[in-house]
Amino acid sequence: MSKIGQIKDSGERQEFKTGAVRDTQSGKPRYDLIPPVALYRTAMHYGGGATKYTPWNWALGIEFSRLFASMYRHLMQFAMGETDEDHMAAVVFGANCIMHFQELIKHNPELAHLDDMKSRIPN
Repeated sequence: MSKIGQIKDSGERQEFKTGAVRDTQSGKPRYDLIPPVALYRTAMHYGGGATKYTPWNWALGIEFSRLFASMYRHLMQFAMGETDEDHMAAVVFGANCIMHFQELIKHNPELAHLDDMKSRIPN
């Protein structure tokens, strides 16, 4: 649990023209570089899924092969010019799910079965 008022310090400083000083952004996530429209479209896709299923249905766990198949199908639908739904948002959704589960698996080995694509290149 984080302590109230505790601020991490990298030891590096950036000084502004006004004289104000802050820790540098070096090595920190750059959320400000994520295009807002991409985040909006992805959020709309999550909302559609929440309506169709339940809000956190995806977080219950989906095997990587199933997510990959869906991502690939949506990518092909986008490539073929289909506009019946936001296919690129669906691709991002699948990628987000896989990344989420990859991180969960690091801390919860019992979820390793979700990564059913470990052998991606035939011997």
